[in-house]
Amino acid sequence: MLPDGLGIDFCKGIRESGNTTPVIFLTACDDENQIVQGLDAGADDYVTKPFKIRELLSRVKAVI
Repeated sequence: MLPDGLGIDFCKGIRESGNTTPVIFLTACDDENQIVQGLDAGADDYVTKPFKIRELLSRVKAVI
């Protein structure tokens, strides 16, 4: 739901270019198919809203 495209497409694009920057999806969409698509696109994690700040920080630490 980015203003100029989908996060999944953006993630695929940066992964296909060889970019290894950590990617964590942060979204309100908790549909299992969307989660799997995000992870298959190359995301390192997928966090759905609502979330707890300490949990998010822990996930960020784990990825970096």
